[in-house]
Amino acid sequence: MLIPAKFYIVVGNSSFFIRRQDSDIRTEIHLETFAPYIPPYHHLFDENKCAYLLDITSQIKKLKIKNATIILPDDVVDVAVERKMLTGFFSENGVSKIQVNHQCFLLNLDNKKYISISKTSRTIVMHYIAYREALATRYYDIGNTNIEEITQDLKNIHIQCKYNDVPVFINNIDENMDEYSSLGTLVSLDDIFTNAMNHKYSYL
Repeated sequence: MLIPAKFYIVVGNSSFFIRRQDSDIRTEIHLETFAPYIPPYHHLFDENKCAYLLDITSQIKKLKIKNATIILPDDVVDVAVERKMLTGFFSENGVSKIQVNHQCFLLNLDNKKYISISKTSRTIVMHYIAYREALATRYYDIGNTNIEEITQDLKNIHIQCKYNDVPVFINNIDENMDEYSSLGTLVSLDDIFTNAMNHKYSYL
């Protein structure tokens, strides 16, 4: 029996980044931004954008994806409706087996406990990750937050961080986090793909 190739889909701020398990080639499908602070993938169901949606779906179908892991943004860890939105979209476009993960859980596979910092299309989010669970989360105004504020919260986000040196990993898949590099280790899109491919998943 022929086993379908595995794909990984990283949901960026303005693109789907897609890579096949056995390939170094990365496909980027650009998503248009129609309104500030609204993730572009929210518009994948807009009935008044037929030509745009046809272009997106045709690009996805050309890849012939049957088995995929969708790696979601870090501001939707506790937002089930957005997970359902994206899994439903890819399911409607031919993906029959879908697993889900979040970028913050794939920033590092070696450390059991760490702090993640990410910038999405609508917020800056900090998670304290322990054994692949977000034990504490803080959200920041994307247009009115400075590094000093975030630096102070590195010790205050969770009691386990107050008296311990917890490593910090910064989600840099959209290459927009250089100003935060002094706080920890920048993690690239390629790093996320590598970690995703080395991680085990269960099907939905």
